[in-house]
Amino acid sequence: MDLENLIKVLKDRPGIYMGRKNRCTLNNYGMFLQGFLTGKERTPFEEAFLKEFPEFVRAKMM
Repeated sequence: MDLENLIKVLKDRPGIYMGRKNRCTLNNYGMFLQGFLTGKERTPFEEAFLKEFPEFVRAKMM
């Protein structure tokens, strides 16, 4: 599974994976994604995602 497919799965039921909106959960989620991407060649989508995701999260949390 690549990151794009993983995001589609997570998008359908974010509450199961993300829980409440708090920084601890987001930190754990970020660590999960980083672990998922460690040791594999990244696709262009994954590279773009890694650049844009932190700002997306900041905007949603504010």
